[in-house]
Amino acid sequence: MPVMQHNDLDVYNRSVPHALPSVLYVGWIDQQGYPTGSVQTECLDRLKKLAVDPFRSIRGKVICRACLAAGLSERESIQPEGEIWIQRLNSAGFYAAPVAICHYIETHKYKPPKEFIDALKVGDRGRDKRRFADVIDDLLAGKNSP
Repeated sequence: MPVMQHNDLDVYNRSVPHALPSVLYVGWIDQQGYPTGSVQTECLDRLKKLAVDPFRSIRGKVICRACLAAGLSERESIQPEGEIWIQRLNSAGFYAAPVAICHYIETHKYKPPKEFIDALKVGDRGRDKRRFADVIDDLLAGKNSP
Protein backbone atom coordinates (compact mmCIF):
# COMPACT_ATOMS: atom_id res chain seq x y z
CA MET A 1 0.00 0.00 0.00
CA PRO A 2 1.31 3.46 -0.84
CA VAL A 3 2.53 5.89 1.76
CA MET A 4 1.94 9.47 0.65
CA GLN A 5 3.71 12.50 2.09
CA HIS A 6 4.03 16.06 0.87
CA ASN A 7 4.85 19.23 2.76
CA ASP A 8 2.02 21.64 3.41
CA LEU A 9 1.67 24.24 0.65
CA ASP A 10 3.96 22.38 -1.78
CA VAL A 11 2.76 22.53 -5.39
CA TYR A 12 0.51 19.65 -6.44
CA ASN A 13 1.95 17.12 -8.88
CA ARG A 14 0.08 13.89 -8.15
CA SER A 15 -0.90 11.89 -11.24
CA VAL A 16 -0.72 14.88 -13.58
CA PRO A 17 1.71 15.47 -16.47
CA HIS A 18 3.28 18.49 -14.77
CA ALA A 19 2.97 20.39 -11.50
CA LEU A 20 -0.09 22.60 -10.96
CA PRO A 21 1.12 25.81 -9.27
CA SER A 22 -2.44 26.88 -8.41
CA VAL A 23 -3.05 23.68 -6.40
CA LEU A 24 -1.26 23.23 -3.06
CA TYR A 25 -0.94 20.16 -0.87
CA VAL A 26 -2.27 20.27 2.70
CA GLY A 27 -2.37 17.44 5.21
CA TRP A 28 -0.22 14.79 3.54
CA ILE A 29 1.65 14.12 6.76
CA ASP A 30 4.49 11.76 7.51
CA GLN A 31 5.21 10.03 10.80
CA GLN A 32 6.90 13.06 12.34
CA GLY A 33 7.64 16.74 11.83
CA TYR A 34 4.13 17.95 11.14
CA PRO A 35 2.45 20.89 12.93
CA THR A 36 0.14 20.03 15.81
CA GLY A 37 -2.51 21.88 17.73
CA SER A 38 -6.24 22.17 18.07
CA VAL A 39 -8.69 22.49 15.18
CA GLN A 40 -12.20 23.77 15.73
CA THR A 41 -14.83 21.03 15.83
CA GLU A 42 -16.88 22.69 13.09
CA CYS A 43 -13.85 22.62 10.75
CA LEU A 44 -13.25 18.93 11.41
CA ASP A 45 -16.96 18.23 10.93
CA ARG A 46 -16.87 20.09 7.61
CA LEU A 47 -13.90 18.03 6.44
CA LYS A 48 -15.68 14.82 7.46
CA LYS A 49 -18.70 15.81 5.36
CA LEU A 50 -16.47 16.53 2.36
CA ALA A 51 -14.62 13.23 2.87
CA VAL A 52 -17.84 11.26 2.37
CA ASP A 53 -17.97 12.45 -1.25
CA PRO A 54 -14.38 13.40 -2.10
CA PHE A 55 -13.59 15.62 -5.05
CA ARG A 56 -11.16 13.03 -6.36
CA SER A 57 -12.17 9.48 -5.52
CA ILE A 58 -9.38 6.94 -5.61
CA ARG A 59 -9.96 3.27 -5.04
CA GLY A 60 -7.63 1.91 -2.47
CA LYS A 61 -6.17 2.62 0.91
CA VAL A 62 -3.05 4.27 2.30
CA ILE A 63 -1.01 3.50 5.40
CA CYS A 64 -0.83 6.11 8.15
CA ARG A 65 2.85 6.22 9.01
CA ALA A 66 2.11 8.17 12.20
CA CYS A 67 0.03 5.20 13.40
CA LEU A 68 2.87 2.82 12.51
CA ALA A 69 5.33 5.02 14.40
CA ALA A 70 2.97 4.91 17.40
CA GLY A 71 3.18 1.11 17.40
CA LEU A 72 -0.03 0.17 15.61
CA SER A 73 0.03 -2.67 13.10
CA GLU A 74 -0.10 -2.02 9.35
CA ARG A 75 -3.68 -3.31 9.34
CA GLU A 76 -4.65 -0.82 12.09
CA SER A 77 -2.91 1.97 10.17
CA ILE A 78 -4.94 1.77 6.96
CA GLN A 79 -6.85 4.88 5.89
CA PRO A 80 -9.13 5.48 2.89
CA GLU A 81 -7.63 7.14 -0.16
CA GLY A 82 -9.17 10.10 -1.96
CA GLU A 83 -8.79 13.86 -2.13
CA ILE A 84 -10.74 16.79 -0.77
CA TRP A 85 -10.20 20.00 -2.74
CA ILE A 86 -10.94 23.36 -1.14
CA GLN A 87 -10.82 26.59 -3.12
CA ARG A 88 -8.12 28.97 -1.90
CA LEU A 89 -9.20 32.39 -0.67
CA ASN A 90 -8.15 35.33 -2.87
CA SER A 91 -7.04 32.88 -5.54
CA ALA A 92 -8.45 30.80 -8.34
CA GLY A 93 -6.49 27.82 -7.03
CA PHE A 94 -7.21 24.97 -4.66
CA TYR A 95 -5.83 23.09 -1.67
CA ALA A 96 -5.66 19.31 -2.16
CA ALA A 97 -5.97 17.33 1.07
CA PRO A 98 -6.19 13.58 1.54
CA VAL A 99 -9.45 12.15 2.88
CA ALA A 100 -7.29 10.86 5.75
CA ILE A 101 -6.77 14.46 6.94
CA CYS A 102 -9.77 13.87 9.23
CA HIS A 103 -7.91 10.97 10.87
CA TYR A 104 -4.69 13.00 11.09
CA ILE A 105 -6.47 15.87 12.86
CA GLU A 106 -8.51 13.69 15.18
CA THR A 107 -5.94 11.04 16.08
CA HIS A 108 -2.56 12.74 15.63
CA LYS A 109 -3.56 16.36 16.38
CA TYR A 110 -2.29 17.55 12.98
CA LYS A 111 -3.03 21.25 12.51
CA PRO A 112 -3.42 22.43 8.91
CA PRO A 113 -2.13 25.86 7.87
CA LYS A 114 -4.29 28.82 8.91
CA GLU A 115 -5.01 29.76 5.30
CA PHE A 116 -6.48 26.30 4.67
CA ILE A 117 -8.66 26.53 7.78
CA ASP A 118 -9.80 30.03 6.73
CA ALA A 119 -10.74 28.75 3.25
CA LEU A 120 -12.54 25.77 4.77
CA LYS A 121 -14.68 28.08 6.91
CA VAL A 122 -15.99 29.95 3.86
CA GLY A 123 -18.11 27.05 2.67
CA ASP A 124 -18.68 25.30 -0.60
CA ARG A 125 -16.69 27.63 -2.85
CA GLY A 126 -14.29 24.81 -3.70
CA ARG A 127 -16.92 22.14 -4.11
CA ASP A 128 -16.84 22.00 -7.88
CA LYS A 129 -19.15 19.23 -9.09
CA ARG A 130 -17.36 18.74 -12.37
CA ARG A 131 -15.40 15.59 -12.88
CA PHE A 132 -11.87 15.67 -11.53
CA ALA A 133 -10.46 15.09 -15.01
CA ASP A 134 -12.26 18.18 -16.35
CA VAL A 135 -10.87 20.39 -13.59
CA ILE A 136 -7.34 19.03 -14.14
CA ASP A 137 -7.68 19.60 -17.91
CA ASP A 138 -8.70 23.22 -17.24
CA LEU A 139 -5.77 23.74 -14.85
CA LEU A 140 -3.30 22.21 -17.31
CA ALA A 141 -4.69 24.49 -20.03
CA GLY A 142 -4.12 27.53 -17.79
CA LYS A 143 -7.79 28.02 -16.89
CA ASN A 144 -7.59 28.47 -13.13
CA SER A 145 -11.12 29.59 -12.39
CA PRO A 146 -13.39 26.92 -10.90
